[in-house]
Amino acid sequence: MTTIITLYLDSADMASAVRYELIYRQRSSYRFLALRDSADGLADRLAASHVEPETASSYEEKMRSGGAVLLVRAGHKPLAVAKKARDAVADMCAQAGTVWSRSSSSGTFQT
Repeated sequence: MTTIITLYLDSADMASAVRYELIYRQRSSYRFLALRDSADGLADRLAASHVEPETASSYEEKMRSGGAVLLVRAGHKPLAVAKKARDAVADMCAQAGTVWSRSSSSGTFQT
């Protein structure tokens, strides 16, 4: 089973910083992380990554005014990457005063 966690951040720079933190400091594999910083076609790209269509559309609307979405693919073995991602986003955004929100979808699918 794979869990897809989508994290919306109102700052694309903060999303990039979180991704950097996860890959280079916490040693999470880049294969489990995707950064989406353009609203154009975002709902379709997220839906193709197994994000619920309603959630994908909501993120596309939010991103029309800026920000970015960090997509985390967490299966049963790399499940720690989901917790690391949530913790890193919470800590870094709290320090910077950046707004963020999250959603998750679970299912059995190939990633």
